[in-house]
Amino acid sequence: MLLVSSLTVMSGATIAPSLPQMAEVFSDIPNSEFLSKLILTIPALFVAISAPFAGRFIDKYGRLKLLYVAMIVYAIAGTSGYYLNDLYQLLVGRAVLGMTVGTIMTIGTALVGDYYEGDARQKMIGTVAAFTAIGGVVFVGLGGFLADINWRAPFLVYFFALAILPFAFYSLKEPVIEREKRERINKPRHHMLLVIFATGFLMMLMFYMLPVQLPFFLKSLSIEKNIMSGLALAVAITFGAIASVLYPFTKNLLGYYWVYAVAFLLMGIGFIVVSQASDFNMILVGMSISGLGLGNMLPNSNLWVIELSIPERRGRNIGILTTAFFLGQFLSPILVQPFAARYTLATSFGISGILMVLFAIVFLIFGGIRRSATAN
Repeated sequence: MLLVSSLTVMSGATIAPSLPQMAEVFSDIPNSEFLSKLILTIPALFVAISAPFAGRFIDKYGRLKLLYVAMIVYAIAGTSGYYLNDLYQLLVGRAVLGMTVGTIMTIGTALVGDYYEGDARQKMIGTVAAFTAIGGVVFVGLGGFLADINWRAPFLVYFFALAILPFAFYSLKEPVIEREKRERINKPRHHMLLVIFATGFLMMLMFYMLPVQLPFFLKSLSIEKNIMSGLALAVAITFGAIASVLYPFTKNLLGYYWVYAVAFLLMGIGFIVVSQASDFNMILVGMSISGLGLGNMLPNSNLWVIELSIPERRGRNIGILTTAFFLGQFLSPILVQPFAARYTLATSFGISGILMVLFAIVFLIFGGIRRSATAN
């Protein structure tokens, strides 16, 4: 299950270091730089489209059969960038990859809710996030290394799905879902789910500036080697893994609201540091701080949705959360690009950082109100 969860982080970040070279290769196509960025993010759009349908399907028909099919298609679609020569065909291959990622991510998170309860579930959520982050370090670092050999080479990493398929088939068992008598979610629970979905969207909208925009920002600082952007992303993911391992302790200490507050604060400070960077060392400091924030954000969102969801709607709600995450990823370059073109990437990072600090203050206030109400 942990290996399967690592497939989701590969969907975009693995090929991020190839983006500048890809834009050069297809420079004869209008808007090639923008379209190359969409190669990274268009899977997110199709994750957003497919995840709710996957969630409904698995709630009705079960988890594992769909998972196995998704892993096979994932390997085929993911590696398509290695042998396709048309930029628009590459976009189609990435779209199909996105549909498989939406399915895999929804099923993987649902299985945590199915297999575990209480403290064990909380610990496993943090472990999955940490393992995903560690996989990201390996795959992003490998992507940066391979991109310096050839911009197509990172696409071969997607064959990893076929390598772990036999282990998934042997190890995972279809869970038995106990149906609850309640058929409707009460309004307070429903409203809180909407807050989590919106938070996940905003979080990814801003955080995904790093894999999309950072390679170009580094080149503006005369840092040319692709492996350097891969290294910077790997540092962020490493610190995210550390935060995810510590998440059960952090959540028990602070609660859901204040975990969000701390996470947004860390991400905001990290972005502000990146915006002021004049050398690679300062970039690494900013990436480290941002990674600590994201490492708390993801497990906090997943666990809260699982806890708020009745078993027969668990897959559906996780699918919606997955949609929120990846819709934010997809819209990130679309919304940031006009602003970055008019001003600078440094300004874009700085303003995003300030916005995240403001979000932190909002969650800090609501967390305090919630604690006061509980105490009374």
